[in-house]
Amino acid sequence: MQSTAPILIIGQGIAGTLLSFELFTAGVPFQVIDQVDTNCASWASGAVLNPYSGRTIKGISRRNQMYLVARNKYQQLEGLIGSKILHHTPLIVFEAEDPDTTVPVPEAILKAFKQQNDIQLFDEVALVDNALLLKEWSKVLEQNQCITNGLFDLEQLSYQDGPLKYQGKQYSKLIFCTGVTAHDSPLFSSLRFTQNRGDVLLIRSEQLNHNFIYQKDKLRLLPRPDHTFWCGSNYLWAYEDMIPNRGWAEQTIAQLNSWLQTPFEVKDHFCAKRPTTAGQIPFIGWHPLFPDIGICNGLGTKGFSAGPLWIENFVQESILNKQAAMFQYVLDKWCR
Repeated sequence: MQSTAPILIIGQGIAGTLLSFELFTAGVPFQVIDQVDTNCASWASGAVLNPYSGRTIKGISRRNQMYLVARNKYQQLEGLIGSKILHHTPLIVFEAEDPDTTVPVPEAILKAFKQQNDIQLFDEVALVDNALLLKEWSKVLEQNQCITNGLFDLEQLSYQDGPLKYQGKQYSKLIFCTGVTAHDSPLFSSLRFTQNRGDVLLIRSEQLNHNFIYQKDKLRLLPRPDHTFWCGSNYLWAYEDMIPNRGWAEQTIAQLNSWLQTPFEVKDHFCAKRPTTAGQIPFIGWHPLFPDIGICNGLGTKGFSAGPLWIENFVQESILNKQAAMFQYVLDKWCR
């Protein structure tokens, strides 16, 4: 008989949000503990749903499946939170290696740029309003008394002798969705996180069309409210602090000046840690020595696109049907 004790989820970034959403819709009792950190990757991410890959921007069937599942999940979430979070936003790629001109880019849009050739438009792309999603889903959890605001205290967890308990209350399972801080837990410190940090500029340009995503090489401009654009990002693998990288900002501003015809101003510069993993394989599964303790983490840059499919599979296959999680082999290898 399946336990009626709730599942305890630690963290409500994108992984914790998607996991709690799946449990919520499946009618599985759960409780979330979260300390909001707007500097984490889930809040700072560009949150693009994109079924294409690389500078050649060629469609990949698996990513197309991820895109369709993700779009459906975010539309379901819109119904639950009562807010629009998914926005169809075509992608315009500059310096495309193999441009397909069958879908022309409006000339009025191109006037904002100095480059007028090797350009391609991709229609099946969307943006998730990640900040609105995380805030509004937290409100839904509060209304259903499913979330506690605060820090998780490992010392108050009992899991080695007897049933799984936290602060004296029994839970059927515990799942960490804590981003880069998961590596600090002795339960998962042996996992091969390869975390890095990324910088983002927030720029403002009233003349740049706000209905598109713009990409040139690794630089992207994603529309945000009030004529602003998310501009990023870099990958800094060796760093000592979370102070925004001024050198990257200066280089990026120079790139923008050589790319954009329209004036712009920099409104903000911030950075966040990414919980990336070796081989970009997510950590989703159960601790091999403590099978009631799991992790759902390391979704990486494609977390908003791939996370909905990965976490749906995790809940359906592993939590509801007691089968092996898709990526269980990673935890079996490193958590011994």
